[in-house]
Amino acid sequence: MRRLCALPLVLLSGLLLTIGVAVPATAHTSLVGIDPVEGSTVAAGDAITLSFSEALLTIGAEVTVIDASGAVTKRDVTFPTTTSAQVVLPSTAAGNLSLAWRVVAGDGHPVEGTLAYVADAHAKTSPPSSAAARPSPTTAAGGPPLTTSAPPSPAPPNAVPSANQSGSSGFSTVALWIAVFAAILSSSIAIIAAKRRR
Repeated sequence: MRRLCALPLVLLSGLLLTIGVAVPATAHTSLVGIDPVEGSTVAAGDAITLSFSEALLTIGAEVTVIDASGAVTKRDVTFPTTTSAQVVLPSTAAGNLSLAWRVVAGDGHPVEGTLAYVADAHAKTSPPSSAAARPSPTTAAGGPPLTTSAPPSPAPPNAVPSANQSGSSGFSTVALWIAVFAAILSSSIAIIAAKRRR
């Protein structure tokens, strides 16, 4: 009877042990982040970063870029961190852009997929500097370039008053309050004296 009661417990323990061994074996590295997100508009020089749930091997990684014209370009893959891979986009035709990627997980299993973007034919460049945008000075006939000098700007007024200014201002304010207090005091004395006389 005791053996019959213990049989379900033995079967349950065996089942739990089997599940515990099978789960880690089937949990492979997966893609957990994409920057910029799929479907974004990108241009030549942009970097696309793929983040994964586990560490990657730095061998066997491949990225193939296919633009709207059908041109195929192989790109080098770099690894900013142990769990991320990055590729810089080449110059492509404007339109739909396909990115086929393949990396190798730390356990040796390949992980691959395809991403879709919209390509801008113009590479992103920094705006021209103010020095480059300035027109060059005109040149007089047979002479050196003409240069114009800006008139000297007036010196800004002092925002902080000097010691003398602050001292005279404080003295005048104190004198004013003393005069007001003396006037009130003399008026009060005069009123009290007048009431006593009555």
